[in-house]
Parts: sequence; structure tokens; C-alpha cells
Amino acid sequence: MVRQRRVLALSTLGFLISSASFGADYYWCEPLRGYYPQVANCPVPWRKIPVMPSGQLPYSPPKNSGPSPSPPQVDQAEIDRQKQNQINEEKIKATDADNIKRFEANGYEIITFFDFKLDGKHLASCGAKVMIAAIYYKEGDYEIFKPDVSDTPALGLVRGLTDEYNIYVDTSDAGRDLRKYLLECSNTLMQLMVHLAGCPLRFTGRVVTCTAPDSSGFRTKEQPCIKVGEAWSYRK
Repeated sequence: MVRQRRVLALSTLGFLISSASFGADYYWCEPLRGYYPQVANCPVPWRKIPVMPSGQLPYSPPKNSGPSPSPPQVDQAEIDRQKQNQINEEKIKATDADNIKRFEANGYEIITFFDFKLDGKHLASCGAKVMIAAIYYKEGDYEIFKPDVSDTPALGLVRGLTDEYNIYVDTSDAGRDLRKYLLECSNTLMQLMVHLAGCPLRFTGRVVTCTAPDSSGFRTKEQPCIKVGEAWSYRK
């Protein structure tokens, strides 16, 4: 690895010296942190960097050096794709913020998995109206929320894989479109292969008491659950 880095550094240095000696500009790709031609394609417009006078070089360039290399081509399709992704992400965030305000005005509060773990029984006793960002998937006849580990620290990955942090839910009263979406996204091949796959949404609902498996998975018990009402995307 060290040797490869040295080779790349020497190659880049040689290119810059060559560019300086011929009086040519060179081109920097910010995302990939490299110069053309060491970086062949850049996902954003290249940064043109003119060669600055730096004194005499140890040798004179050959007279038949030829024309300077042509500027590298910009990958316009990739630039357009990234711009559209950014627009889509901004729309999702704006819709999420609007929905949160709307539900907060109707008595809903945002909770986390840790809130539910600590206060679930109390929330169920008063039928609390909540909002929670979660990954939905099905395990047999049970519907389950797990933490969205893409938005949590590395420790969250371990917690997301354990049944201890399951929240059992009931979507039977949710709208048909939402139930259809959850059915489709929770039965993908990836969902069957990896528990972390599923449907990342922000859900609303009431906290109730239901019968669901305990942490052993072999017995059932009365425990806090969420009766789902609505849901929407909060990330891409």
C-alpha cells in the first residue's frame, strides 16, 4: 500500500513537472483528489489550474514537445444525476419537516427507540401519539420496527441486529396505499437476505399494549407496541 502511494505520488509529481515545463495547464478533480490524467473521469467539473512561474527547472524542455494535452471531458450525465439526487433529497427533507409540524400541531411527539425502551409502558398507558423514524420489516406473522442504523453511531448497528430493540407494530388500521407499500418493500430479495433491509419511513401512531414475542423469541408477553396510522419518507 505504501509503495503504491509512493508510485502514485511520483507519477502525479512527474505530471506536474511536465506540465510546468511545457507551460500547460493541469486539471484537478476535487471529489477524487487527483489530477488528470491520473484521474481519467471526474464526476464534477474539472478545476483548471494554471502553471505558475516557479523559477528555472533543472533541464530545458525539448523544442518538439508538441501541443498541450486537451482538457479532460466533463461527465455531464454524472453531474446531472448528482444535481437531481440533491434536489430529490431536499424535497424529501422539506416534506418531512412539514409533516412533522403538522402532526406536532395535533399532539404527536417525536420519540426515539431509546425513549420507547425506557418509557414504553407509560406511553402505552396513556395511548400516546408518537412519531418515530424506523426500518419496517416482517418476521413471520409479526411486523417489526428496528432502528435505522444509517442515522446512528456504529454501536447502533449492533443494537439494530438484536431483538432487544424490536418494536412490534400493527399496521392493520393504516391506509391501503401504505399497507401495499410495506408489503412490497418488505418482501424483496434483499429483505429476505439481510435484516437491516426493509422500509425506512417516519411512522405515526398510538402506543398500545399487545401480545408479542419476548427477547428470547420462544415466548410471548404483553408489551408496548405501536398502532400505525400514517408514514412518509424522511431520507432517500
